[in-house]
Amino acid sequence: MHILRLALIWLMLALPASADIPVPQNIEETLELMRDAYQADPRVSDVTVNIEERYLSFHVDGSQTLISFPDNLHLLLTQAGTEAERAEILHKAAQAMIESGVAVINDGPVNVARVIPVIRHQNYGTGLPGEDGGQNTHQSLSNRPEKTQTSLISFPFIGDMRIFLVEDAPQFVKFLTLADLQPLDMTASALMLEATKNTRDNVKTVQIDTENGLNILVFDGHYETSFLTVPTFWDTIDAQLGTIVAVVIARDLVVFVDGDDATAMADLRDLIKPNVNQFTYPVSTTLITWNDGRWSLYD
Repeated sequence: MHILRLALIWLMLALPASADIPVPQNIEETLELMRDAYQADPRVSDVTVNIEERYLSFHVDGSQTLISFPDNLHLLLTQAGTEAERAEILHKAAQAMIESGVAVINDGPVNVARVIPVIRHQNYGTGLPGEDGGQNTHQSLSNRPEKTQTSLISFPFIGDMRIFLVEDAPQFVKFLTLADLQPLDMTASALMLEATKNTRDNVKTVQIDTENGLNILVFDGHYETSFLTVPTFWDTIDAQLGTIVAVVIARDLVVFVDGDDATAMADLRDLIKPNVNQFTYPVSTTLITWNDGRWSLYD
Protein backbone atom coordinates (compact mmCIF):
# COMPACT_ATOMS: atom_id res chain seq x y z
CA MET A 1 0.00 0.00 0.00
CA HIS A 2 1.14 3.57 -0.48
CA ILE A 3 2.54 5.67 2.33
CA LEU A 4 -0.47 7.97 2.74
CA ARG A 5 -2.91 5.08 2.94
CA LEU A 6 -1.30 4.06 6.21
CA ALA A 7 -3.10 6.99 7.82
CA LEU A 8 -6.35 5.04 7.49
CA ILE A 9 -4.91 2.16 9.52
CA TRP A 10 -3.70 4.47 12.26
CA LEU A 11 -7.19 5.94 12.60
CA MET A 12 -8.43 2.60 13.92
CA LEU A 13 -5.75 2.69 16.62
CA ALA A 14 -6.51 6.22 17.79
CA LEU A 15 -5.42 7.39 21.25
CA PRO A 16 -6.60 10.49 23.14
CA ALA A 17 -5.53 13.62 21.27
CA SER A 18 -3.10 16.04 22.87
CA ALA A 19 -4.18 19.18 20.98
CA ASP A 20 -7.09 20.42 18.92
CA ILE A 21 -6.76 21.72 15.37
CA PRO A 22 -9.27 23.52 13.11
CA VAL A 23 -10.34 22.39 9.66
CA PRO A 24 -7.57 23.16 7.13
CA GLN A 25 -9.01 25.37 4.43
CA ASN A 26 -6.58 24.30 1.71
CA ILE A 27 -3.62 22.03 0.92
CA GLU A 28 -1.19 24.73 2.05
CA GLU A 29 -2.66 24.72 5.57
CA THR A 30 -2.50 20.91 5.68
CA LEU A 31 1.18 21.06 4.67
CA GLU A 32 1.84 23.47 7.54
CA LEU A 33 0.10 21.12 9.96
CA MET A 34 2.17 18.22 8.63
CA ARG A 35 5.36 20.24 9.07
CA ASP A 36 4.56 20.97 12.71
CA ALA A 37 3.69 17.31 13.39
CA TYR A 38 6.91 16.06 11.79
CA GLN A 39 9.10 18.58 13.59
CA ALA A 40 7.67 17.40 16.91
CA ASP A 41 9.29 13.96 16.41
CA PRO A 42 12.96 13.83 17.55
CA ARG A 43 13.81 11.33 14.79
CA VAL A 44 12.96 13.84 12.08
CA SER A 45 15.14 16.66 10.75
CA ASP A 46 15.23 19.11 7.86
CA VAL A 47 11.48 19.34 7.40
CA THR A 48 10.74 21.51 4.36
CA VAL A 49 7.41 22.45 2.80
CA ASN A 50 7.41 22.96 -0.97
CA ILE A 51 4.28 25.01 -1.58
CA GLU A 52 4.81 25.21 -5.35
CA GLU A 53 4.96 21.45 -5.87
CA ARG A 54 2.68 20.69 -2.90
CA TYR A 55 4.76 18.23 -0.92
CA LEU A 56 6.78 18.00 2.27
CA SER A 57 10.34 16.66 2.43
CA PHE A 58 12.19 15.43 5.50
CA HIS A 59 14.95 13.16 6.82
CA VAL A 60 14.66 10.39 9.40
CA ASP A 61 17.79 9.59 11.43
CA GLY A 62 20.09 10.83 8.72
CA SER A 63 18.35 9.05 5.83
CA GLN A 64 18.15 10.39 2.31
CA THR A 65 15.42 12.91 1.53
CA LEU A 66 11.90 11.47 1.94
CA ILE A 67 8.75 13.03 0.49
CA SER A 68 5.14 13.10 1.72
CA PHE A 69 2.12 14.33 -0.22
CA PRO A 70 -0.85 15.90 1.61
CA ASP A 71 -3.87 14.95 -0.53
CA ASN A 72 -5.22 11.93 1.36
CA LEU A 73 -4.47 13.45 4.75
CA HIS A 74 -6.13 16.72 3.73
CA LEU A 75 -9.29 14.81 2.81
CA LEU A 76 -9.29 12.96 6.14
CA LEU A 77 -8.81 16.18 8.10
CA THR A 78 -11.60 18.02 6.33
CA GLN A 79 -14.01 15.10 6.86
CA ALA A 80 -13.27 14.70 10.57
CA GLY A 81 -16.14 15.62 12.88
CA THR A 82 -14.26 17.34 15.71
CA GLU A 83 -11.02 19.24 16.34
CA ALA A 84 -9.84 16.49 18.66
CA GLU A 85 -10.43 13.88 15.95
CA ARG A 86 -8.46 15.95 13.46
CA ALA A 87 -5.57 16.24 15.90
CA GLU A 88 -5.47 12.50 16.34
CA ILE A 89 -5.67 11.87 12.58
CA LEU A 90 -2.75 14.21 12.03
CA HIS A 91 -0.66 12.63 14.77
CA LYS A 92 -1.25 9.06 13.62
CA ALA A 93 -0.72 9.89 9.95
CA ALA A 94 2.56 11.65 10.72
CA GLN A 95 3.76 8.69 12.78
CA ALA A 96 2.86 6.29 9.96
CA MET A 97 4.83 8.32 7.46
CA ILE A 98 7.83 8.62 9.77
CA GLU A 99 7.77 4.87 10.37
CA SER A 100 7.77 4.45 6.62
CA GLY A 101 10.92 6.56 6.58
CA VAL A 102 12.47 4.19 9.09
CA ALA A 103 11.44 1.34 6.78
CA VAL A 104 13.36 3.01 3.95
CA ILE A 105 16.50 2.90 6.09
CA ASN A 106 16.00 -0.71 7.19
CA ASP A 107 14.87 -2.04 3.83
CA GLY A 108 18.39 -2.22 2.42
CA PRO A 109 19.25 -1.96 -1.28
CA VAL A 110 16.61 -1.15 -3.85
CA ASN A 111 14.56 -4.12 -5.04
CA VAL A 112 14.86 -3.86 -8.82
CA ALA A 113 11.59 -5.76 -9.32
CA ARG A 114 9.75 -2.90 -7.59
CA VAL A 115 11.28 -0.04 -9.62
CA ILE A 116 8.87 1.85 -11.89
CA PRO A 117 9.35 4.87 -14.21
CA VAL A 118 7.19 7.95 -13.71
CA ILE A 119 7.01 11.16 -15.72
CA ARG A 120 7.18 14.53 -14.00
CA HIS A 121 8.05 18.07 -15.00
CA GLN A 122 11.77 18.47 -15.64
CA ASN A 123 12.23 20.51 -12.46
CA TYR A 124 10.58 17.99 -10.17
CA GLY A 125 12.51 17.61 -6.93
CA THR A 126 14.96 20.42 -7.67
CA GLY A 127 13.19 23.03 -5.55
CA LEU A 128 13.22 25.46 -8.46
CA PRO A 129 9.90 27.35 -8.54
CA GLY A 130 8.26 28.21 -11.84
CA GLU A 131 7.48 31.72 -12.94
CA ASP A 132 3.80 31.07 -12.25
CA GLY A 133 4.35 29.46 -8.84
CA GLY A 134 5.30 26.02 -10.10
CA GLN A 135 2.21 25.19 -12.11
CA ASN A 136 3.15 25.16 -15.78
CA THR A 137 6.05 27.50 -16.60
CA HIS A 138 9.38 26.53 -15.08
CA GLN A 139 13.01 27.51 -15.27
CA SER A 140 14.96 25.83 -18.02
CA LEU A 141 16.67 22.51 -17.47
CA SER A 142 20.05 24.23 -17.82
CA ASN A 143 19.40 25.84 -14.44
CA ARG A 144 19.19 22.52 -12.62
CA PRO A 145 21.75 22.10 -9.82
CA GLU A 146 24.87 20.06 -10.57
CA LYS A 147 24.25 16.34 -10.11
CA THR A 148 25.42 14.78 -6.84
CA GLN A 149 24.87 11.39 -5.20
CA THR A 150 21.64 12.76 -3.75
CA SER A 151 20.35 13.85 -7.19
CA LEU A 152 17.29 12.03 -8.45
CA ILE A 153 17.87 9.57 -11.30
CA SER A 154 16.17 10.98 -14.37
CA PHE A 155 16.14 10.84 -18.17
CA PRO A 156 14.83 13.26 -20.81
CA PHE A 157 11.34 12.48 -22.05
CA ILE A 158 9.65 15.07 -24.27
CA GLY A 159 9.66 18.86 -24.08
CA ASP A 160 9.59 20.00 -20.45
CA MET A 161 9.21 16.47 -19.02
CA ARG A 162 11.65 13.91 -17.63
CA ILE A 163 11.40 10.27 -16.56
CA PHE A 164 12.20 9.53 -12.90
CA LEU A 165 12.55 6.15 -11.22
CA VAL A 166 10.73 5.18 -8.03
CA GLU A 167 10.72 2.08 -5.84
CA ASP A 168 7.15 1.07 -5.03
CA ALA A 169 7.61 -0.86 -1.79
CA PRO A 170 4.82 -2.12 0.51
CA GLN A 171 5.46 0.57 3.12
CA PHE A 172 6.88 3.45 1.10
CA VAL A 173 7.37 4.98 -2.32
CA LYS A 174 10.89 6.29 -2.87
CA PHE A 175 12.28 8.39 -5.71
CA LEU A 176 15.68 6.88 -6.48
CA THR A 177 18.93 8.81 -6.41
CA LEU A 178 22.34 8.19 -7.95
CA ALA A 179 23.48 6.80 -4.58
CA ASP A 180 20.94 3.97 -4.94
CA LEU A 181 22.86 2.62 -7.94
CA GLN A 182 26.03 1.76 -6.01
CA PRO A 183 24.73 -1.28 -4.05
CA LEU A 184 23.08 -2.58 -7.23
CA ASP A 185 26.23 -2.35 -9.35
CA MET A 186 24.01 -1.09 -12.18
CA THR A 187 24.00 1.91 -14.47
CA ALA A 188 21.03 4.25 -14.51
CA SER A 189 20.23 3.13 -18.06
CA ALA A 190 20.18 -0.54 -17.05
CA LEU A 191 17.86 0.23 -14.16
CA MET A 192 15.61 2.19 -16.51
CA LEU A 193 15.30 -0.87 -18.76
CA GLU A 194 14.26 -2.99 -15.78
CA ALA A 195 11.74 -0.36 -14.68
CA THR A 196 10.16 -0.28 -18.13
CA LYS A 197 9.92 -4.08 -18.11
CA ASN A 198 8.19 -3.96 -14.71
CA THR A 199 5.66 -1.50 -16.11
CA ARG A 200 5.13 -3.58 -19.25
CA ASP A 201 4.18 -6.51 -17.03
CA ASN A 202 1.28 -4.39 -15.66
CA VAL A 203 -0.06 -3.23 -19.03
CA LYS A 204 -2.96 -5.69 -18.91
CA THR A 205 -4.30 -4.01 -15.77
CA VAL A 206 -4.39 -0.44 -17.11
CA GLN A 207 -7.80 0.77 -18.30
CA ILE A 208 -8.91 3.44 -20.74
CA ASP A 209 -11.98 5.52 -19.95
CA THR A 210 -13.46 7.26 -22.99
CA GLU A 211 -15.93 10.13 -23.12
CA ASN A 212 -16.69 12.37 -26.10
CA GLY A 213 -13.46 11.41 -27.81
CA LEU A 214 -11.25 12.02 -24.76
CA ASN A 215 -9.39 8.90 -23.63
CA ILE A 216 -8.00 8.77 -20.07
CA LEU A 217 -5.55 6.22 -18.71
CA VAL A 218 -6.77 4.71 -15.43
CA PHE A 219 -4.51 2.67 -13.16
CA ASP A 220 -4.09 3.48 -9.47
CA GLY A 221 -3.80 7.26 -9.20
CA HIS A 222 -0.01 7.16 -8.94
CA TYR A 223 1.51 5.43 -11.96
CA GLU A 224 -0.62 6.41 -14.94
CA THR A 225 2.33 8.24 -16.52
CA SER A 226 4.47 5.08 -16.31
CA PHE A 227 2.70 3.53 -19.28
CA LEU A 228 3.94 6.26 -21.59
CA THR A 229 7.29 4.44 -21.49
CA VAL A 230 5.91 1.19 -22.98
CA PRO A 231 6.06 1.34 -26.82
CA THR A 232 4.05 -1.84 -27.42
CA PHE A 233 1.12 -0.40 -25.48
CA TRP A 234 0.94 2.66 -27.74
CA ASP A 235 1.61 0.70 -30.92
CA THR A 236 -1.56 -1.25 -30.16
CA ILE A 237 -3.57 1.94 -29.63
CA ASP A 238 -2.00 3.55 -32.70
CA ALA A 239 -3.44 0.77 -34.83
CA GLN A 240 -6.93 1.86 -33.71
CA LEU A 241 -6.60 5.66 -33.94
CA GLY A 242 -5.59 7.87 -36.84
CA THR A 243 -3.04 9.95 -34.93
CA ILE A 244 -2.43 9.75 -31.17
CA VAL A 245 -2.13 13.17 -29.53
CA ALA A 246 -1.65 13.14 -25.76
CA VAL A 247 -0.93 15.41 -22.82
CA VAL A 248 0.47 14.48 -19.40
CA ILE A 249 -1.69 16.91 -17.46
CA ALA A 250 -0.93 15.56 -13.97
CA ARG A 251 0.74 12.60 -12.31
CA ASP A 252 -2.56 10.68 -12.44
CA LEU A 253 -4.05 12.25 -15.57
CA VAL A 254 -2.84 11.18 -19.01
CA VAL A 255 -5.32 12.13 -21.72
CA PHE A 256 -5.09 11.28 -25.42
CA VAL A 257 -7.29 11.70 -28.49
CA ASP A 258 -7.42 10.88 -32.17
CA GLY A 259 -5.65 13.86 -33.70
CA ASP A 260 -7.84 13.53 -36.79
CA ASP A 261 -10.93 14.24 -34.67
CA ALA A 262 -11.25 18.03 -34.68
CA THR A 263 -13.77 18.13 -31.83
CA ALA A 264 -11.64 15.90 -29.59
CA MET A 265 -8.55 17.99 -30.36
CA ALA A 266 -10.42 21.17 -29.43
CA ASP A 267 -11.49 19.60 -26.14
CA LEU A 268 -7.92 18.46 -25.45
CA ARG A 269 -6.61 21.98 -26.03
CA ASP A 270 -9.30 23.34 -23.71
CA LEU A 271 -8.03 21.07 -20.92
CA ILE A 272 -4.64 22.77 -20.90
CA LYS A 273 -5.93 26.35 -20.89
CA PRO A 274 -4.92 28.19 -17.68
CA ASN A 275 -8.52 28.74 -16.57
CA VAL A 276 -9.26 25.00 -16.85
CA ASN A 277 -5.90 23.46 -15.97
CA GLN A 278 -6.24 23.56 -12.18
CA PHE A 279 -5.38 19.90 -11.61
CA THR A 280 -3.51 18.69 -8.52
CA TYR A 281 0.19 17.88 -9.10
CA PRO A 282 0.39 19.20 -12.67
CA VAL A 283 3.09 17.89 -14.99
CA SER A 284 2.88 19.59 -18.38
CA THR A 285 0.68 21.31 -20.95
CA THR A 286 2.85 20.10 -23.84
CA LEU A 287 1.00 18.19 -26.54
CA ILE A 288 2.86 15.08 -27.75
CA THR A 289 2.19 12.58 -30.50
CA TRP A 290 3.07 8.93 -31.12
CA ASN A 291 5.01 8.49 -34.35
CA ASP A 292 7.13 5.61 -35.63
CA GLY A 293 7.35 3.96 -32.22
CA ARG A 294 8.27 7.01 -30.17
CA TRP A 295 6.86 10.21 -28.66
CA SER A 296 7.56 13.58 -30.24
CA LEU A 297 6.27 17.13 -29.91
CA TYR A 298 2.93 17.71 -31.63
CA ASP A 299 3.02 21.51 -32.05
